[in-house]
Amino acid sequence: TGIRQRLETCFMGTALSFEMEMDYPHLGHRHLLVRYSPFKTPGNDRIDRIVSTITDVTESRQAAKIASDNERYLRAIIETTAEGFWMVDKNGCFIDANVTYCRMIGYSKEELLTLRARDVDPHLTNEEYSKRINQFLSGGNAVFRTKHQRKDGTVYDVEISATWFPDRECIICFGHDITHQVADEKRI
Repeated sequence: TGIRQRLETCFMGTALSFEMEMDYPHLGHRHLLVRYSPFKTPGNDRIDRIVSTITDVTESRQAAKIASDNERYLRAIIETTAEGFWMVDKNGCFIDANVTYCRMIGYSKEELLTLRARDVDPHLTNEEYSKRINQFLSGGNAVFRTKHQRKDGTVYDVEISATWFPDRECIICFGHDITHQVADEKRI
């Protein structure tokens, strides 16, 4: 859509906003947010002016791209680690998990996101759960052992490293199956 068409649309009473890119000799390549707003002079029935504002959004676009690139980078790390990774909100509801943890626990990611931490930790009492949550909410982190129950009902030993992430108000967990290690320790 060209500028002329946008102006005609605005003169018909519709406010518009769009982005465009421009190259300036001294500023370089810039991303611009352009807004057209129809305006009537008091006492006039027709739109007789358009107020136009142009905002340079280059820095915010660059920051968004960097954030997006960082998100993809971190996601790639999370998805390729041999450790199980999951996140639960302060109510204990799963809000994310990697493929490794889904394989470990036997649920698809979609199924897991409908569960709570207590659904996979059969030995976790409400009291223990509240105590752990409060520890995390006060900025603590922990490394601990527990047992998780897979979708098929089998139970395995897991060592978890968990920490509260205040920016997203969730607990970030990494864990791995230590069933063989626990069995070896019992034999000793």
